[in-house]
Amino acid sequence: MFRSGNWLHPSLLNIWHYHKPPVTFWITSLGFQLFGVNAFGARFFLQISLIAQGALVYGIAHRLFRPSATENSSDRLRPLLATLIYLSLPLSILGARNLTTDSFLTTLVLATVYCMSAYYCQRQVWGIYGSALAIGIGFLTKGLAIFVVPFFFWFYLMLAHKENYRVPIYHLLEACVLCVGIGLSWYVYVSGEVSGLADYFIGKQVVARVTDDQAFDRAKPFWYYPLILVTTTLPWGFLYAANWLRFGRNQRQSKLQNTETRQLSIYWLLLPLVIFSLSSSKLMLYLLPIYPGIALVLACSLANFVPSTLKGITRIFFGFYELIGGLALFGVLIAQRLGADIVVSWPMIAIALFLLLIPPIVCLILRSPPLRISVMAFLCTMTITLYGSYFLQANELLLGGTRPLAQFIKTQGLQDQPVLVYNKLLPSLAFNLDRDIITLDD
Repeated sequence: MFRSGNWLHPSLLNIWHYHKPPVTFWITSLGFQLFGVNAFGARFFLQISLIAQGALVYGIAHRLFRPSATENSSDRLRPLLATLIYLSLPLSILGARNLTTDSFLTTLVLATVYCMSAYYCQRQVWGIYGSALAIGIGFLTKGLAIFVVPFFFWFYLMLAHKENYRVPIYHLLEACVLCVGIGLSWYVYVSGEVSGLADYFIGKQVVARVTDDQAFDRAKPFWYYPLILVTTTLPWGFLYAANWLRFGRNQRQSKLQNTETRQLSIYWLLLPLVIFSLSSSKLMLYLLPIYPGIALVLACSLANFVPSTLKGITRIFFGFYELIGGLALFGVLIAQRLGADIVVSWPMIAIALFLLLIPPIVCLILRSPPLRISVMAFLCTMTITLYGSYFLQANELLLGGTRPLAQFIKTQGLQDQPVLVYNKLLPSLAFNLDRDIITLDD
């Protein structure tokens, strides 16, 4: 889009590509305009998106868990805890490191939820139109996926918060026109330009995605999403289990607070997970919009555990991140000594040492156990992310990256020759060469 100037008809390797709506493409093209055709330009707005997600999680928690005079200091920390927890969940960071629609979709889902909270919790009328705008743009980002979490969150507001569901009819009609006008604009335009696209959007992108396991080669077993949830919430999964199992009895929170937390788990985690699981097309990042709900539940739990439970959880987190730090420092060195073709750089060693220091330093500086646990997780996750960047950079060819291949072609003076790729789709090679390549489909 950036090179051709055609911002309405996306293409992949010079083939029309209507697989996704265009908002993510537009944002990425803007990144190229600002920073050039490079990985930084491609990923810049993903990082802005992640920052926006953290701010929105804070705002949603502040509106849902309004502080009262009787609350203790830990309860007042819940918005900050929710933000730190969300930004320490591995899948949240992974979403912002991969150029897909999912991180932008999650930002728009959170914007919708925030606007809904503004209207239903504080009756601020702008929330009606903000929700409509966010849903419309979300539909231009990833279609029907924008509706899943906001739909169940509306039920949460009605049933758990007991909010008045009524919306003035004239506001509702104007918001619907705004939402539909934005959301369907691109679909209607390109369907009028290209014959058969309407059938493709409905039959292939909606019906087949839900019902046909082989339509996109994304069929997964029934245990796939539960496994993803367990592995991408570590070490917070221990805290979530504690909330529901044995430690759940050792909380200061009232029966009303406990019921509300469980209802939030049902409406933001369980029910959307059921919907995602019913779809035949499954990928890890599809679950990203439910992770803010996990962070909100964990923040409530963390703020209300008794000191003895918090002490045990702190030990678990301390041990977990020390283990990761030890693997980052010694694991790669041992693997290299055993003959693995792994490159270990000095920045990797320095970052691994810093990772080992974070848990004891945080425990020494911070006195509040909930804040200590959250800050430890946040700082360690960011450090692991930095370590991963240097590891990928040092071992790019080993892990299937095409940048070393592009550099080889350029150093051999072959960049002006035809580049043929046999039986693989390598858009990353076209990106790294910044030129067209020829794909042979055998």
